[in-house]
Amino acid sequence: MSENLYKKVSKNIKIVRDQGDPPQPSFDMGDSFICDLCKGIIEREGLSQCGLCGRWACRKNCWSSESMICNSCGGIVKLYSQSIELERTAQKSSEENVSEISESITEKVKKKMKRK
Repeated sequence: MSENLYKKVSKNIKIVRDQGDPPQPSFDMGDSFICDLCKGIIEREGLSQCGLCGRWACRKNCWSSESMICNSCGGIVKLYSQSIELERTAQKSSEENVSEISESITEKVKKKMKRK
């Protein structure tokens, strides 16, 4: 994740837990804990803490091993990435349109200059 994207995303993600805070214990199952996303009961080894929001997510269903964040934050990162790409595409398209308009005006001026 680029630094610019990380800054945008981290400003807009609610911190659920501070880094290092323990997961919520499951009082029914001894040494098990509750996944903050799916609420499943998981052994401690099966959980990872998200570096963006602090949630404890089960690695089986709620964790993105590719991006190393919980699926909730992963969805937000994806949306921000897509919006940045759309902005770039719109800017490029706008620049191309300005260039085309400029070329069109230049051609019209040249034609008028040739007539005189």
